[in-house]
Amino acid sequence: MSSSSAEHSESLPSILAGPLLRRQEAGRLVLWLVGSRPLNLTLSLRHGAADDSSSSFIDYPLTGQRCQVVAVGRHAFIHLIDLQLEADLPLDTWVDYDLRVEGEPGGIAEWAPHLLYEGAGYPDFVVRSSIDHLLHGSCR
Repeated sequence: MSSSSAEHSESLPSILAGPLLRRQEAGRLVLWLVGSRPLNLTLSLRHGAADDSSSSFIDYPLTGQRCQVVAVGRHAFIHLIDLQLEADLPLDTWVDYDLRVEGEPGGIAEWAPHLLYEGAGYPDFVVRSSIDHLLHGSCR
């Protein structure tokens, strides 16, 4: 790698795009992101009220089959995260999540605060027991 290419790589943020929550089921989450290099990631999940002291995050290191990395350029690496959960997430309950990059401080709230709703500490989602609204899009 040339010195100018190495300097350019170091000036890029670790996360270039995402994370995007692509699929959610009670026992499975699929996310996608693009990094400027292959990243060691940890996904954290918490369900229940954030102010509930019994509610804490559970960490899932994204290694092996949980995170496939595909190089699409010198400084673009797609991370395909497919997490099979050992225990199902509760239905109709808010689930907070966070994603941390090894070697960097903080999670999504620090490096992508624009992904959070106003006043939220983390991005979140709900696994619904029944679908009452459906939006479909195609990327062809």
